[in-house]
Amino acid sequence: MKILIINLHSSHNAGDHVLLEVGLQQLYAAFPGCRITLAMNDPQSYRNRPGCGDEQVVDSFFAWIRGSSATRRVRGWRLIGVLWALGMSLLVAGIYRLCRLRALVLLPQQRRATVAAYLDADLIVSCAG
Repeated sequence: MKILIINLHSSHNAGDHVLLEVGLQQLYAAFPGCRITLAMNDPQSYRNRPGCGDEQVVDSFFAWIRGSSATRRVRGWRLIGVLWALGMSLLVAGIYRLCRLRALVLLPQQRRATVAAYLDADLIVSCAG
């Protein structure tokens, strides 16, 4: 079973991280052998944290909008790119829903993992916090 956990902000916030850890323990107990993906606003905070599990981490849709400090300088072009990627994500989701075709090639390479996580998920869970 593939599970996607959404609405995660950052592991730098200790309270949010503890809630995530408890949620992960409960999901692994309820669904042995499951594969969990985390959609985070700050995915680097989890990847760089010592002792984290083998969960896959992808950017959340909010992380697309927020971007990195290097890309914030060209805000107008970035906004157009994000709006285009969000629109294409809806198109990819619609194609998958209607035809069961994964048209991820329509998305920029760096956005594909997020949309693929949603398409592949058997269960989507919102994290507490």
